[in-house]
Amino acid sequence: MRVYPEFSGPMISWPYLSALPEAEETLFTLSKQYHLALATNAEDSDEGQIRAALRGVRLDPYIEEVF
Repeated sequence: MRVYPEFSGPMISWPYLSALPEAEETLFTLSKQYHLALATNAEDSDEGQIRAALRGVRLDPYIEEVF
């Protein structure tokens, strides 16, 4: 996910979200061989909000666990 320093609070409440270039293609490829998990130090978001933000940029199907 691209971080926009001008926004605060949970990412899902930001005016817009975007994935890093090639993120979806990379995660798709990796998910074919590996169990993918996301480790984050996000203080403003719980797992549901993180998953919602990932869904917003079509990355959620590739992440099996969020820590």
